[in-house]
Parts: sequence; C-alpha cells; structure tokens
Amino acid sequence: MRFRGSSKLPNETLELKTLYRVFSYLFTDEIVVLIRDETNLYSVQKDANKPINVTSQEIREFVGITYFMSIVHLPNVRMYWSEKYGYAHIRETMPLKRFEFLRQVLHFNDNSIMLPYGQPNSDRLYKIRPIIQKLNRNFGKVPLEQHLSVDEQMCSTKTRSALKQYLPEKPHKWGFKLFAICDVSGYGYKFEVYSGQENICADGEPQLGALSNVVVRLAREIPVNQNYRLFFDNYYTSLPLMEFLSHRGILALGTVRRNCIPKCKLPDEKQLKKAPRGTSVEQVASYNGINISVVAWRDNKIVNLVSNFAVKNPTSVVSRFDKSQKKHINVERPFIVAEYNRHMGGVDLMDCVMGHYKIKLRSKRHSKTLLSFSRHDHD
Repeated sequence: MRFRGSSKLPNETLELKTLYRVFSYLFTDEIVVLIRDETNLYSVQKDANKPINVTSQEIREFVGITYFMSIVHLPNVRMYWSEKYGYAHIRETMPLKRFEFLRQVLHFNDNSIMLPYGQPNSDRLYKIRPIIQKLNRNFGKVPLEQHLSVDEQMCSTKTRSALKQYLPEKPHKWGFKLFAICDVSGYGYKFEVYSGQENICADGEPQLGALSNVVVRLAREIPVNQNYRLFFDNYYTSLPLMEFLSHRGILALGTVRRNCIPKCKLPDEKQLKKAPRGTSVEQVASYNGINISVVAWRDNKIVNLVSNFAVKNPTSVVSRFDKSQKKHINVERPFIVAEYNRHMGGVDLMDCVMGHYKIKLRSKRHSKTLLSFSRHDHD
C-alpha cells in the first residue's frame, strides 16, 4: 500500500516566482497564438472588409481585462471604461470599441472545416476542442498528488444550447456539465466537457458504461502500479470499475448504490435504520480475483461505501448532534468513511474558489463561456 509515485514539483515549476508567470505556464503562448490566428481568420470569413488584425499582445490584454472584471464587479461591461466609475488602467490598455469588437469575433477553431451535427465524426465541442486539449496538456505538467478525486461541476449559463444540462441538486441548476479530476488542494489536472458523445474507450479499456467510463478516461494519466488513491461518489461507482482500477494498481474508494452491489449480503436498510447511530456492517468478498470491501454505516442516513484498499477498522469517534437528546453525542466512524471524507472534496474546493472570482461576461456562444470557465480553474 506504500505510495510509490512522486509529487515533487519539477524545477521549471519551482522557478515560477510571480502569479503572472504561473498563469503563463498554464495559459501558454501557444494558446495565445492559436486564439490570435483563429480570431483573425474568423473576422475575415465574417466580413473581409473589416479584418480585426489582432495581435498576441492584444489577446493577452483582453484576457487580463476579463480577469480584472472577475475581481472587481460592475453592473455592465461598459462601466469599466466610464470616467466616473471605470478604471484608468483599463481605458489605457484597450479602447472599449476594440474590446467589444474582439469579444464579438473571438474564435478558437476554423468553422469552414467543421462537420455539421449529425454527420459521422462530428464534434459538438469542435469550436473549443483545441483549447480543451491544450489546457489539459498544460494542467498535466504538474505532478499528481497521491490523493485524487473525480466529480462533476457546472458552468452556469442561461444561453440556449444543446450542451446545456439541468442538475437540480446543484446550486446553479442550468449550465454546461464538466467532469474533473483534482487533488485535495483543489488543483485540477484534467477536465472534459459533457456533450453526450464521450462514451468512448481507448484500446485496452473495457466498456463499463457511460458514467464509469468518465473515471476511466480521467484516470488515464495516473501512473500504473504506484498506489495512487482515487475517490468518487456513487454517480460513478461500480464493481467492474473497481476491478479495472485494481488491475492498474490504483487504490479506489467511493460511495455506492445498493443496486450496484445486488449480491452483497448487507442488512436491509430498514433494519439498519433501527440500529443505534454509528452502527456499521462490513462484507469482504472477491470479485473476479479482486478483494473488495463494502461497508454500510448508519449516520443520519445509511451510507454505503466500497473500496479495494480501505476497510471498516480502525474506527474513530466523531461528535454528532442528536435531535432527540438535544445534545452532541459520540459516534463510532469506520476508517473507510474517514478516508472518503478527508480526500473527496477536491473538485468542490475548486468550485468554491472559482465562485468567489467568477468571470461574468455573458455570451450566447458556448465556446466563449467555456473558455472563461476553464481558464478560470487555476487563477
């Protein structure tokens, strides 16, 4: 079970002494040049008489202004250029008309070779696919931490789009859904945008279903047989996924739904609810040669967890408020629950940080909205 990987930062990362250099390490000149070239091309395709002729420096200035807007919020964009409420350094950096024109024609891929939706090999994320690929490659330059988690996040939007999803349990219920893999400090190593076309597997990967395949794809960058620990919730958990990760030498732990472990002889939930708070039951079995532990714990609700490395013992004691007694009581907590609570919240932490500095520029184009969201993950 000893961790054999390395989380030591490379020298090129340790030499980044300023926030701007850290940002440029991830949002590289290559991305800036791509946006510059595609924006110039799109402006000519849209109106050959009005080419924008944008430069790389202007792209950087545009990005800088949008980041400033995420920190200092004003009711509308034009107020940042006003004499009374605006900021002189924004007015000196780029004129308002130039900013709005650049915002209008900002582009990331060539529309002339895009396949129409419905045709074979068409890509709903074609307009932003190059940015996603380059950002994921740059995010992956930072070595992985030992404890990683996979979860979903929402890029809230009110625009009309076939990509928009409705998740009633999220704070922002309407938006673009993303899947991300993060460490416990909230750094995201890789993300993918849900478009309904991701249910694909690479050579050597089993078909585990749409949800478990998300974990398989995001875990491709995890070194094999190094005992990295991966956490996820019951949205993704299945026994075939646990088996696949075990064969790759990845230690996995997740909450699980009862219908995903139908042959596990755990007590009935109605019976377990009658037991004292803190009661836990464990079953250990072999699934295709892989030892799997399943633990049911009675807290406010019944929590079911499955793991290929964590078990019930050693237990610990936690404080819980008891409504009937109107006081705090000590409750026994299994080790598998403590491990899950300690390491699962990486994506939620990243969401929390992003929420404080949200880029509020609105756009009807999903590519611009997603660019603002994805590049804001690591500010």
